[in-house]
Amino acid sequence: LRETLATTVDSKMLLLMPGLLYLGLEQGFTVADFTSQLITESKGTEWIGFVLALFGVANSIGSALAGRIADKWQKRYVALIGTLAHILCYAIILLLMWVYPDGQYIVYIRDNYWLLFIFSILLAIGDSVWNLILALIISALFTDRLESGFANLRLGQSVGRTSGITSLG
Repeated sequence: LRETLATTVDSKMLLLMPGLLYLGLEQGFTVADFTSQLITESKGTEWIGFVLALFGVANSIGSALAGRIADKWQKRYVALIGTLAHILCYAIILLLMWVYPDGQYIVYIRDNYWLLFIFSILLAIGDSVWNLILALIISALFTDRLESGFANLRLGQSVGRTSGITSLG
């Protein structure tokens, strides 16, 4: 416990904390707001399983591909892919909310339900990439304290996820 707390206040871990919190916030958005605000509102609760199953499959494939790409090319390209996937997903959602105000974007998504699958895939790609990248960074920076480094990875994600679930939407 003492080593984990010492790692938490390590300057390298403090610099990583925004990324860890973001990953948790993104996961909180996916399980809370994406399911309740987009899937349930546009297609009903019976669609949550389909869309999140696709998220899980895409996340698994994304993790495997991101790992292979990270081995062959520079990791910054993998991080760029994950970042662009999340930016594209959030930008499309915000654009729909702007173009179709007062909740009309839900009607648009209901009529174009394939967008839910696109959002799910984009969220999964970003999630799988950022899980990989942050784990790689921690394993490179904390070679002598891997256990406490990964404990802090999960701590940051958990705090972000809890914040995302309880405060967003």
